[in-house]
Amino acid sequence: MKGSTRCCRNRDFIDMDRIHALEERMHELKTQDEVLADLLHASASVVVDIGCGHGFFALPAARLLTGGTLIGVDALQGNLDALQRSALAQGIRNVQTIRVQGTGLPLSDASVDAVLVERVFRDIPNWPSMRREARRILRPGGHLCLLEWDDSVSTHGPDLDIWLAPDALAQFVESGGFRTTHVRRDPKPFVRVLATRVA
Repeated sequence: MKGSTRCCRNRDFIDMDRIHALEERMHELKTQDEVLADLLHASASVVVDIGCGHGFFALPAARLLTGGTLIGVDALQGNLDALQRSALAQGIRNVQTIRVQGTGLPLSDASVDAVLVERVFRDIPNWPSMRREARRILRPGGHLCLLEWDDSVSTHGPDLDIWLAPDALAQFVESGGFRTTHVRRDPKPFVRVLATRVA
């Protein structure tokens, strides 16, 4: 998708050309392998990707979920349609999609093993509500991975004045009923916060 799309929070628009350029850089850095190795523990069978876009993480995660299900969540139907087309073209049959424009997720309590929230922290109008939803749908001990731009200088991502430091992201996650297992500032320009749901 070219051009700009309206953002819900902290800035009026996101430059999609910059986002696509960043995703190309992410491919070069093999970001998917590192993030998914953190997120997909051995017993994971249902994984939710919030902010799935065209499937940068969702498609490789679905390939790894042998016998499991990847649920892609996005506010834009065009992104979900593109994800489904790519999945079908690649013979991936375990992808489901849900369009969500608010914070409520139409999923049962304690029904998923892992939740990935990628680069949408500042686009969600009520992140505390989304954090509660992520905790609600996760089984006790389930994993949450928050992938965001680091607060270091970068030519990508949102304006620097609305970035959060890694420690601030970790504290925010922990205040919502999670235990942080690690915070990683790699590959640049990202920070990854991995946490587990406290029972």
